[in-house]
Amino acid sequence: LKRLVVLVMVAGCTDGSGGSSSSSSGGVAQSSSGAASSAATSGPPRTPPVINEVSARGEDWIELSNPGAGALDVGGLALADRTADGGVKLAEAVRSGGTSIAAGGHLLVVADNNAAMPGVQTVCLPDAGPPTCFHARFGVTAGEGDTLFVVDGNDQVLSQFDVAPNAQADGGSWCRSPNLTGSFQLCTPTPGADNP
Repeated sequence: LKRLVVLVMVAGCTDGSGGSSSSSSGGVAQSSSGAASSAATSGPPRTPPVINEVSARGEDWIELSNPGAGALDVGGLALADRTADGGVKLAEAVRSGGTSIAAGGHLLVVADNNAAMPGVQTVCLPDAGPPTCFHARFGVTAGEGDTLFVVDGNDQVLSQFDVAPNAQADGGSWCRSPNLTGSFQLCTPTPGADNP
């Protein structure tokens, strides 16, 4: 199985120190995450990010989004794909520390890059999407199907998306419509931006 395991911080993200930087894509703030963290945060339960859009053919990427009304601290959360027996592949999951996503904001992962380097990258999707991203060596398995998981600091699954085998056409994506809350359908890709 190909694997998708790296988070990219885009649309409405700030670092733990309160700093942020603006990009040229509609004033979107961006930051990269720090070291892995598994510490649970105190206070009221937070609305977990949702898997908002997935591309598994042509270009492999996944978008996580914040459906809540306020900023979402994603410190300690992780994105992972599945093991051969269908479990969460925690050994290859990446946790994000010191980053929050603005209400309605997005996190983007660009995957299936054999030359993947750690940290924020400026070579992302060739035709669309945000100007910065993270790269992952592994991608989403479209032919055999795959499962993507968002897990908390205690490795409990908060949300998941099952990529059906051979269900997506080249150049398309699976996205929630309406954005953030709807059911998944085939759509025109909108990486790092709201779905139609």
